[in-house]
This record gives sequence, C-alpha cells and structure tokens, in this order.
Amino acid sequence: MTTITGREREKELLEKLFASKKAEFLAIYGRRRVGKTYLVRKFFKNKGIFFEVTGAFNIKTSEQLANFHAEYLGLFNHQNHSRPPKTWRDA
Repeated sequence: MTTITGREREKELLEKLFASKKAEFLAIYGRRRVGKTYLVRKFFKNKGIFFEVTGAFNIKTSEQLANFHAEYLGLFNHQNHSRPPKTWRDA
C-alpha cells in the first residue's frame, strides 16, 4: 500500500475489517478535505474491492439511500425496479 502518514488506528481498523470472515459495514465521516476518501481508496486499491459510494453533505437520508441503491443496481447490471431501502440497516 502507498505510504499514508499517520492514520495508524484507521489503517489497523480497515485491516481488521478486511480480514473478517463475515460481512462488515463501515461508515466514515468527518470534516471535509482531511483525506477520508483518499485513505479508503488507497487501502482498497489492490484488494479487489470495486464498490464505493460517497455521500453528500446536507442531503436527506432518503436521497442518500436512493443514490446507494442506484449505484448498487448499476454495478451489478440489475434491472430490478425495487424501491430504495428506507434505512441503512435495510440497505
């Protein structure tokens, strides 16, 4: 992995979740422009992970879930016309 200075705790957590034998979900949030997306992209770059959705500030949860749903269906080429999930737990 490209060297990322600092962020040792974050990298350890990503390693732990990646090594897990069960499905995992991680929400990353924080101030803008501090490297959240960069960290995730660099960590997973050569690990065969190919699904990523980045949220937007001040957007309703229902809109975020609709975006997630559309990206997920598009990635897997689904022609599913189901409704987006109502909660992140349902997603």
